[in-house]
Amino acid sequence: MANSLISSFLVEFLASFAVVFYATNQHTEDKQVLVINNALALFFIIMPMAWFSHKLSGGHLNPFVSLASIISGKSRVVVALINVLGQVSGGFLGFIILRLIEPPATKSFYDYSEVLDLVCYESITVFCVCLVFLITAHNRTI
Repeated sequence: MANSLISSFLVEFLASFAVVFYATNQHTEDKQVLVINNALALFFIIMPMAWFSHKLSGGHLNPFVSLASIISGKSRVVVALINVLGQVSGGFLGFIILRLIEPPATKSFYDYSEVLDLVCYESITVFCVCLVFLITAHNRTI
């Protein structure tokens, strides 16, 4: 049990680290290029990580997917909490290391007046990810 919890934590940690480190390391003023780069990061990092990690950690890679797996009864609460801990700590460390390597520019690229748009986008994305997880995980319990 302890080895499976450790491997679950490490898989979720590494995936979150990779996504945050790459997706926030964008050097462009062009919003269209930024959107394409982030979409490619999500596809080429999250999809293979989810595929390879589904037997170790359930391939959640997102705290809301872990929550959906608890609510649906697909995973135990302890395993899901370990996954969330790995996801949050991996993402946080990825962001901190990136900022230590390269401090942010004085001019912020993001326009914070678009916060509602970002929240709506993130909500739709999380809903779709949770829906895909719940549809595809109907025969397995972690």
